[in-house]
Amino acid sequence: RHTRLRTVTGVQTCALPISAPEVWPQFRGPGGQGVAVPSARPPVRFSPTENVAWRAEVPSGNSSPIVWGNRIFLTGFAEGKCLVLALDPEGGRPLWRREFEAPTVEEVHRSLGSPASATPVTDGRHLVVYFGSLGLIGLDLEGKELWRHPLPLPQTEYGSSSSPVLHRDRVYQLLDQDGASQLVAVDVHTGKTVWTVDRPEMLRGFGTPVLWERPGTTDLVVPGTFWLIGYHPDTDRKSTRLNSSHRT
Repeated sequence: RHTRLRTVTGVQTCALPISAPEVWPQFRGPGGQGVAVPSARPPVRFSPTENVAWRAEVPSGNSSPIVWGNRIFLTGFAEGKCLVLALDPEGGRPLWRREFEAPTVEEVHRSLGSPASATPVTDGRHLVVYFGSLGLIGLDLEGKELWRHPLPLPQTEYGSSSSPVLHRDRVYQLLDQDGASQLVAVDVHTGKTVWTVDRPEMLRGFGTPVLWERPGTTDLVVPGTFWLIGYHPDTDRKSTRLNSSHRT
């Protein structure tokens, strides 16, 4: 289900096109491809008054909404707290709201940044959010907290924005920064570390990994400074590396 975020005087409003698929589970939708199902019929033209089914005020943030069935999930930041919200896709009615207070709020760009920049991810049973100020948090679809996986504050003056990716029973979070860059895999059921790979050659980065499924294998394709690296999702072993001199 496509959703549209618009920032007006620091407050997001969410407008939902009338025709849309029922699943948009992560940043850029299924597989991270940014492509809706063939049956989707989003409007060609829309504006604050044209082809808008409803509008709801929500906290400010730079993340994108995701959709699973009868839930829209998004994150926000207000009054020093990191927020996770669920809305009814039929009319934008708030279903639940969870607040998380961070001991220290990450540094972000003073005019463009937000402590709520990473888009949530769901598999229909688990909802995982990432805040640079807190790390990864696992919830169920009713907002009950299942686990937390603390991570260090990002070392970049712009703030974090890489979104978590979920594949089978693992969540992958990219942490490319000015300090100790790394890629982390955690168990979606428990939040415990499965593996961590250091990426010392990578400086600050804001990309999100993509799962590339092809005959016989799946690669976790991760962007970085001058390189794309493909990892095996089950281990931290590299499968492929393309540098900036490659052309595709």
